[in-house]
Amino acid sequence: MNLRILKSFKKDTSGNFAATFAVGLMMLMVGVGAAIDFTGMSSKETSYQNMADAAILAAVRTGSSDHAVLLQAAQDVVDAHNTSGETLTTTMTFEADDRVRVYIKGTYDTVLMGLFGTQHAEVKVVSESILGVSGYINLVLVLDGTASMGYNSRLDNMKAAATQMITDLEDFESNKLKISVVPFSQYVNVGVSNRNKPWVDVPPDWIETLPEQCYNPVIGTRNCRMEPYGSTPPSPPGICTNDGVSYSCGGSSGSPGGSSRVCDNIYGPEICTNPTVLHTWYGIVGSRNSPWNERVNYVAGKKVPGFLDVTGNAEMLPLTSDLGAVKAKVASVSAVGETYMPSGLMWGWRALNRSTPFSEASATPADKVRNIMVFMTDGYNTKSLDGNTHNGTDRNDADDLTEEMCDKIKDDDIEIYSITYEVMDADAQTLVRGCATDNTRYYEAANGSELAKAFGDIGRSILSPRLTH
Repeated sequence: MNLRILKSFKKDTSGNFAATFAVGLMMLMVGVGAAIDFTGMSSKETSYQNMADAAILAAVRTGSSDHAVLLQAAQDVVDAHNTSGETLTTTMTFEADDRVRVYIKGTYDTVLMGLFGTQHAEVKVVSESILGVSGYINLVLVLDGTASMGYNSRLDNMKAAATQMITDLEDFESNKLKISVVPFSQYVNVGVSNRNKPWVDVPPDWIETLPEQCYNPVIGTRNCRMEPYGSTPPSPPGICTNDGVSYSCGGSSGSPGGSSRVCDNIYGPEICTNPTVLHTWYGIVGSRNSPWNERVNYVAGKKVPGFLDVTGNAEMLPLTSDLGAVKAKVASVSAVGETYMPSGLMWGWRALNRSTPFSEASATPADKVRNIMVFMTDGYNTKSLDGNTHNGTDRNDADDLTEEMCDKIKDDDIEIYSITYEVMDADAQTLVRGCATDNTRYYEAANGSELAKAFGDIGRSILSPRLTH
């Protein structure tokens, strides 16, 4: 072969292009095929997962603990959902902590990957639930007992709704259900019986002797007669605010003139006394200094301050299995004071915590308990932290603390259901919605019937089986 022919072969690159194109096309087809198969397998897995979730819930709702009964209930659901007639294998296992699992296994016929030796791919999913509601439940009701609850029958509607939820929960095993009630307003009442506990710091009661006061008592009348009085003009009402609720106050319709009987008093000898005032504790507590005001546990030297002469709502009820006492406590909630949400949240958290100041939660096995808080309010924060007291008026500060406390409670493995009742303030709605574990656990009640439905839905949710995997 002469040199000229060899040079012509060297310069001819048309064959190189064809080979490169063929290789690139094959790689592209492999990529497209892999994408198609990945999408198909993902779709199949989603379909199987939906079947497994429905199957496990149907199984545990039977209320049975028999493996055959549970598996048959799960299989019936899988068969009903398997409309394409796929070959599926359904199995079930019992796990620790009263949990049961359903596994569904099937195959996916590959579209293009079969050309490379993979004609079928196994698809397997699992779903898990607590077997019925056989675990323990610790539930705290953090209920708004502020002055605004006295309007529009709010307090009565709240009591009726919460009481009905407690009645619904009576179907649960009594030895595995405990409920606490925490009425809150500006402060929380922890009960005077706790006065000498190591976690609270209450000054001793004391009697104050006031300066001497003297007066002449009226011992009779004389010179009685009829005297005229003039008319009074009408005056327009003003606007007053109580716990964030504005209402018409004052004013008068006026009165016409007339006459009335008037007598002169007859006074006796002067009497002088030294009156006394008892300064005592009614169970009201404030907050520890920052950052301890955001911490649930008690440590030596970081006591909760108690305030003399401050009154508030009904005493909180720690966790108890006596549902009659729970209903009585709900009935005792009154409408008094301003709103400070962190106070109710903190003591609700403490009721569920296993450490001091309360010990009721520690009697429940830690690995089998479901801790739940229901937080209900009808307004927004009108008070804020001011040292140890809740006498400030910085709403933004109180809102920020509310948000932080809700996050810490949820981080402590506590489920939060939250309810706003006749709350028109958008920022307050957002704050309380964010406090819930998720949006499905937030309820916005515009009236009494919606509040009753919210408490009813929460009660049914507590008793219903739920997915845990």
